Amino acid sequence: MLNVLWSKLFIKDYNFSSERKYSYHWADRYGKLIIRWDNAPHWHQLTTFPHHKHIGSSERVEPSLEIDLNAVLMFIKRQISD
Repeated sequence: MLNVLWSKLFIKDYNFSSERKYSYHWADRYGKLIIRWDNAPHWHQLTTFPHHKHIGSSERVEPSLEIDLNAVLMFIKRQISD
């Protein structure tokens, strides 16, 4: 179980005309990546392209259904509540 007091969430969410860019970076108390969600268009093979998440490192990439702040916060809440 993760302790919410010892993690941080960095939020970037921008709208440029009709294009939205986001990155939600969840890190532990030492700054180590837990998960980063973003929509940078460089993982074409994923079923949720361009939405994806990096788990534990930039190299481990998985599809992501959490594509807005509310969904990310709900995901984190479930993780720290278990």
